[in-house]
Amino acid sequence: RPYASIITSRGCPFRCKFCCQWILNKGTYRVRNPEKIVSELVQIQEPYVDFTDDNSWTKANWMNDLYLKIKQTGILKEYKLYARSDLITERPDLIRKWKKIGLKAVLIGYESFKEEDLKNWNKMTTVSKNIEASKILKDYGVEIQRIEDQLERLQETVRTRVEPVDGRLEELRDWAQETKPRIDAAADAVPGLTKSMAELKGEVDRVG
Repeated sequence: RPYASIITSRGCPFRCKFCCQWILNKGTYRVRNPEKIVSELVQIQEPYVDFTDDNSWTKANWMNDLYLKIKQTGILKEYKLYARSDLITERPDLIRKWKKIGLKAVLIGYESFKEEDLKNWNKMTTVSKNIEASKILKDYGVEIQRIEDQLERLQETVRTRVEPVDGRLEELRDWAQETKPRIDAAADAVPGLTKSMAELKGEVDRVG
């Protein structure tokens, strides 16, 4: 579909070991004035807008202010943005509000279905929060996009017809059953892959 990109913030206050954004931005997180963002949105002709931020959902009050400005202006567009799962679980009301003004999809970096991975990578979130965030988004009809480490594990399981190296196929199945996100083939997943997690889970079940 025709879409435009917009930058509303820069950087990220978190310190995930696998990410370079906080290094590139010297540990800072900066947001633009909501009024200036809205004035830019008004000029965008495309119906679909991709928030190309490193982390759109970091400041809840700022996201609420931006929501109010967009609502007051009466802009009719669909939006995709990035949000951490723990920030979604802290303010599910924001998902409900943004859905009303056009939130179509949210990209979440789950990173892994294993608690030890999240801890080792200093992700500062948990598997349970990932699952809870997925449920919140599904309850409000917001599409979930982008999975990373767990997608690679699942694909390798399907491709080789063997259990993952760590032998935790059952845990991976449970995770897939709980989240069921759509895979954004244009993001950091595998190019050309368009199957849903539920469909991939079915393949794993058949060969498991």
